[in-house]
Parts: sequence; structure tokens; C-alpha cells
Amino acid sequence: MTPLLLALSLAAGPAPLPSVDGAQATILVARLDRMGRMVSFLERAGRYSVILRPGSWVSELHPLLSFDPSRPDSISAAGIDPAAGIAISLFNDNRVTCVSVSDPAKYEPQAQARLSQLGAVGRAKDAGASVVVAAVKGHAVAGYVLRGNLSCATEGAGAEDLLRRAAKSLAKPPRKAPWDSAVTAEDTAYFLSPQLTLQLTGKLDTMEMRGRSTPAVSIGSGSMLKPAGASPYGGVQPSGLMLVRARVSPDGVRRVLGQAGATVLAACEVCNPDVVGSLIGAIRNELTGEVMLRVDRVKTPPGSLRSLQARYFAVKHAYLAEVAHPEVVSTALEGLIKIGAVRTAKDTYSLKTGTSETAGTVLAGLSGKNLYLANDDQALQAALSAAAAGAARAAPLEHSADVFVDPHLTARAFGQVSLLDLMSSRDLAPLVAAGTELVPLLTHSQVLTAWVDADGASATQRMGATWKLDPGTAPDEPAAPDAGR
Repeated sequence: MTPLLLALSLAAGPAPLPSVDGAQATILVARLDRMGRMVSFLERAGRYSVILRPGSWVSELHPLLSFDPSRPDSISAAGIDPAAGIAISLFNDNRVTCVSVSDPAKYEPQAQARLSQLGAVGRAKDAGASVVVAAVKGHAVAGYVLRGNLSCATEGAGAEDLLRRAAKSLAKPPRKAPWDSAVTAEDTAYFLSPQLTLQLTGKLDTMEMRGRSTPAVSIGSGSMLKPAGASPYGGVQPSGLMLVRARVSPDGVRRVLGQAGATVLAACEVCNPDVVGSLIGAIRNELTGEVMLRVDRVKTPPGSLRSLQARYFAVKHAYLAEVAHPEVVSTALEGLIKIGAVRTAKDTYSLKTGTSETAGTVLAGLSGKNLYLANDDQALQAALSAAAAGAARAAPLEHSADVFVDPHLTARAFGQVSLLDLMSSRDLAPLVAAGTELVPLLTHSQVLTAWVDADGASATQRMGATWKLDPGTAPDEPAAPDAGR
């Protein structure tokens, strides 16, 4: 019986370290010494993105100690058990790190050396745990709690309250682990919150994410998405800068149409909101919920992104949505003429969105059972061709929604945001900053995909994503010392 119990305990994996009560979320790793492939991925990606480079964030793992999480000897030298994990509880303006202590004689002197730099060091008892703090003017500014072989540490705002909470958390029995075996816990980090569980797994040149959320993203009483199933866009192959396919629920259709209408009105100076709203109302019940968005490319002259209209037309795209009764939608589309649209062919309309010569043109119409809305003819024709080829394959949509992104085209799109754009529109600063960090990494990436599955019988959603680096992104490949900056 004893060997059987031992085998079962090993198969289940290690017990998780505690999360501090009141945390908004927790980052959880099962075993520090089983993260080799995860660290390898981050090292490879970090050659092109400073923020992912392990050297940029290892000092954030523990507020009082420094160690290299990729080296068991470095972890052991800090008095921490490398065969155990780490739990980082996240609060609004602080965090608490919990570890398993293998050697208090190594752990405590190093932690106290850091505390002595921050204030007067003192020791007390709380909830049966030993609490060591650095105090300034009688208030704790940092410290750690030690109970048995478990320790939690923090530094910064609210340290006194967080240490008290940590002491109580250490007194509680271990919670259920998010992993179901020792194998699934390897090379994996978990992000846990009351509504969301994410599992990140590193595989040398690939990072995979799997997760579950509850309640599902919804409006009214139901999810925005339908379960996977038959779709006219299920056989469409990835192409362009981005492809999104989805099976939208009736409640979701209402919200998607509202967002589409708001987007068009923001880009169209001549559009009458009442007419647009009436048109949306006329076609809402004709939409089956099968939709597709294909972004063809980004094209913008330097300094042209000052207005919302310019940004809308910079991203060349086309929306397609299946309709149940094309003849009904055909009649409804005639309402576009009331806002100045020109009928260029049967069920084909063109609307200039402003009075200036440089104003963009929106294209709307029907192609078979595909209702479309586009801001570029090339993007529209590519989307319709992709949909026709996909229909010939007659494949179901394997998820409620999926996304395919071409990282190289995305990198090229970021590169079109110029310094002149930034100087004239400060709200573009976050986009420029993201591009500075991401462009080198995207240039060396091969695949970016994501999917979401809705459970029609519950309020939960499952999700996943895959990010794969180019095969040539090897550890010994030369990279600039400031890659990504």
C-alpha cells in the first residue's frame, strides 16, 4: 500500500504554495527546478524583447533575496528549495512572494541583510508564525513571515497588513493544485484569479497558453459566443495580417452590430446616426452569427494618423457575416442611399465618408449569403476569395472563435507609425512604445494563434493561444545588446 500511495502522490504533483488572502491574482509555479524549457523560451524571446529577458525580471521574483531561477544551485544558495515552487500574490500596489525554505540558516541572514538596509529590524510572532520586519518610525516597510518551512515576504506599501495576512494564510491547509499531475506541472506557470485561470507552458521555441474563465464574456443572460460547429468560414485558411472567425450568439450579434455601427459613425462625417441605427435594426435578425474579419494590411503615410478617421482607414480590412435571407438584407441595404451611398452594382454600395478629397470610402453590400463591410477594395476582394475557397472545403469551425496573426506583417504595420505621428498625437505613445519592444520579437516569430470555446450549458469559457518563434531563433544567434529597445 505504501508504494502505491507514494506513486499516487508523485503523479499528482507537488502541493501548491499559499496565496495570500485578498490578492487580486496569484502567479504560481509548481517546481522551480522543472522550468528549463520555459526559461529557454524566454531566453530566446528575450534576445529580441528586453521585457522577456530573464535578466530583466528575475530580481522581481523575491523582494528580499536574489537568485537565478534557472539554476538550482543558485536557488539553494538562497536557502530556498528548488524542488518546490513559488507563489506571487498580486495586489493593487504590491506583491507577496511565498517560497519553501530548505535551509533557514541561509535564508534568514540574507533576508535580514536586505531588511537592515530598509529600517530597524525586529522579530515578533503572529498567528503562530515568526515575523521579521524592517520598521521606519514604528511602521513595517518590509519583512517576511516564516512558519515551518514556508515563508512569505514583501516590501513596500501596506507591508504590515500584507505580512499579517500572509501569516494567516500560512496557517491554512494547502489548497487544491491547478495541475493534475507532476508532468503537467513542469515548465508551466499558472495565473489564477477569481474569474480566470491561465496555464503558460514553455517548450523551447514555443509558448502555449490554456485557460478557463467564468463567467463567460456576455451581455444579458448569455455568452457572446456559440459552441464550435458548422460555419461557412470554417474552411477559410489563415492569410493576411490577421484573420478572425467566430460563431456569435444572438445576444452577441446585438453587441457586435452596435460596435460596428459606432466604428462606422466615428469614421464617417456624413453618416446619419438614425439611418445607421435603422439599418442595423433591419438586418439584425437576419444574421446567423457566423462572422469573419480579415485584416489585409496596414498602409499609412507618415504623419497621417492624427484623426480617428485616418486610423480607421489605415487598417485595410473587411468584415463578412452570413445572412439567413439575402433578399431581405438586399432590400434593407437600399437604406444606405439615404446617407449618400452610391449603388455601383446590384447589392453593392460605396459611401464616401467625408466631403474632402482625401476622405475614405466604405464599401458595403452582399455577395451570395455574405454581408460585407470593408474600407478597402483589395481587402474586400481578398476576404471574399478566401471565404469562397473556404466554403468549398466545407469544414466546421473547431472553436467558438479563433484568431490567426501574421507576426511579420504585424511588425511591418508597427513600423509605419512614425515619429511625426507621435509628435502630433500623444495618444499614440503606448502604441509606439509597444512597437519598439515588439517589432524585433515579431520579426523573429513564426506563429501567433488564439482560440476561445464557449460552453453553451454553463457560464465558462475555455481559451488557448500559441506563440512560436522562428526556427532560426537559436540561443547562440547573435543579437544586439539592446534588442527590442
